[in-house]
Amino acid sequence: MTADMMTDLLMAAIGTAGFSILFQIRGWKLYATACGGAWNWLIYLLTYTYSGNRITSFFAASLVTALTAEILARFCKEPVITLVVPMVIPLVPGKDLYDTMLALVGNHAEKMIECGTLLFWEVCAMSMGMIIAACIMQTAGKIMIYYKASKQSRGQRKDTP
Repeated sequence: MTADMMTDLLMAAIGTAGFSILFQIRGWKLYATACGGAWNWLIYLLTYTYSGNRITSFFAASLVTALTAEILARFCKEPVITLVVPMVIPLVPGKDLYDTMLALVGNHAEKMIECGTLLFWEVCAMSMGMIIAACIMQTAGKIMIYYKASKQSRGQRKDTP
């Protein structure tokens, strides 16, 4: 890992911690979200290094971050939204939004369409990653409930003649 990557991870953690403070997250949960933001950016960097595709990187990072926030929310007894929003802050495609708006104001239609299309797909990839993570956690929860219920019903059958 290069010094630039380490700096990026540190900045992602600091930015996430700042947004966590805005969301009234205190104590060890603040450190957990800051680590989640750094984790988010690490996944993005690794995926981008190996795939070379920004859309895939946005999807993978948001999926892993949302799953991390879902699991962390259960341990912290916090709403998922208060953890996932600060943790996903490093992924927000601000530069692409800026480039799109700059092209729009500068009356460069081709550049605006190019940047806007990339921005659209990045945001879609982030959204799909978070939606799939929520679906995975809901399905896992239902499977656990079904498993516990079937285990209890099997135990009751053995006790009764």
